[in-house]
Amino acid sequence: MYPLRLRLIIGSVALGLWASAPLCWAGLAEGVAAYKQGDFTTAMHELLPLAQHGHAAAQFYLGMMYIKGWGVPQDAAAAAQWSRRAATQGLAEAQYNLGMMYVRGEGVPQDLVEAYLWFHLAAAGSPAGGSHDKAVQVREAVAAQLTPEQLAHAQALARQWHPHQEP
Repeated sequence: MYPLRLRLIIGSVALGLWASAPLCWAGLAEGVAAYKQGDFTTAMHELLPLAQHGHAAAQFYLGMMYIKGWGVPQDAAAAAQWSRRAATQGLAEAQYNLGMMYVRGEGVPQDLVEAYLWFHLAAAGSPAGGSHDKAVQVREAVAAQLTPEQLAHAQALARQWHPHQEP
């Protein structure tokens, strides 16, 4: 049996984690709602702390704000940074956006091998239908521009890729 003091500590930690989880999700829900309503000041206020602490969906929305210049100065480098952080955690929408940035050389050096990788991952992580089909279509268009060696390298990168959660 654990001593009373240890049980109290464990209980306090568990209660703290339980109590903070809804706040995190409430901030996300409020931030996404503000984003969708065009209230980008509130969206930034709600999403930035979550994004800074590794929340992939919040990072994705911040990336979109920087891509479009909604509520922030348009900044391709910042868009790429937030999109990459979400993409490396496995968020298909962010993977697609990052692939587009590599195709266009926006915020990152133009690199069709990297673009292929991110489109491949976006297709694999999207449910069948619109987003999946769009990612496959763009991936195949990029593949047509690669040499056989580049394509083999991009496919190898895709096979070896694993998502990484931020601490």
